[in-house]
Amino acid sequence: MNNPITPNPINQIEKIWMKDATFFIEGLAYLQGYDAPDYRYLHKHIKFINLLDDSVSEFGLGTVPKRELSSQPFNGQNYNYTAAGTATAGFKGIDIGFFKNGIYEIQISVSADKNMRQYASLVMTEQNLDKHSADNFSEYRLFSEGDKVYLTKKDILGNDVPSQSHISIENAWVNGTIFHIEGEFVVAEAPLSNFNQGQYYLIAQKSIQHQYVFGLGQVRKNGLGLKIGNTTANYNASYFATPGLKGIDVQDCEPGLYELYVSLAYGNKIFTAKLNKQLKLENSNHSNLPNASQ
Repeated sequence: MNNPITPNPINQIEKIWMKDATFFIEGLAYLQGYDAPDYRYLHKHIKFINLLDDSVSEFGLGTVPKRELSSQPFNGQNYNYTAAGTATAGFKGIDIGFFKNGIYEIQISVSADKNMRQYASLVMTEQNLDKHSADNFSEYRLFSEGDKVYLTKKDILGNDVPSQSHISIENAWVNGTIFHIEGEFVVAEAPLSNFNQGQYYLIAQKSIQHQYVFGLGQVRKNGLGLKIGNTTANYNASYFATPGLKGIDVQDCEPGLYELYVSLAYGNKIFTAKLNKQLKLENSNHSNLPNASQ
């Protein structure tokens, strides 16, 4: 094989997302000007750099065959990039639930030597990356800024809402083990004019060590800025609801009385308000939403 002396590391990330506390990535990572017909020719890694303490967590990545790239021209020659595809090993994702709270820069490395690292920022095909996920205790955000990609991890119960905020429950119902809740949650520092600019979560807490987190959807409603005395900014997506207004099935949750909170993740901030409703789960596959005691 006639390869250039210094192949050029290339990455092109097509998909990146979180599910609960599991990180997924798919795309291309190869050496331009270097034949790689199968997985044995390339070694791929990803690392998360904690920008608060400079600690690093590194993971190996798998190879996904891309046979359509088996003959690609470069500098007057054709190269075999079949091993260019990459993803988490077995497409199973990477558990990052053990990460400390903080901000992490994500980088990827591809090299022909298993002992060599050539880390670079992720090159995304997706523009304006901003995705949220959560487990039962933490919120995760993937976002791009400049030419870099970052991950943040924060407690799902965030700062108390500022005094100029507004929250109200507009509707709530229970049907067996399914319950629904919706309402207005307007935060001055989070002007949600459209969907996907932030993420609402419902937290059902039995104790500090025992709670469940559910992702909520949004509903557009006019005039929500007026609820905080703002007549100029658009807050018309500052309305939360169970996804599709269909409710949440809690049949697998442990019986007991739960306090309810709503958190709004906006940028790298989380605002949390306690609701005046409680969720009571009983052994008989029955639930109800009594008002919280004052």
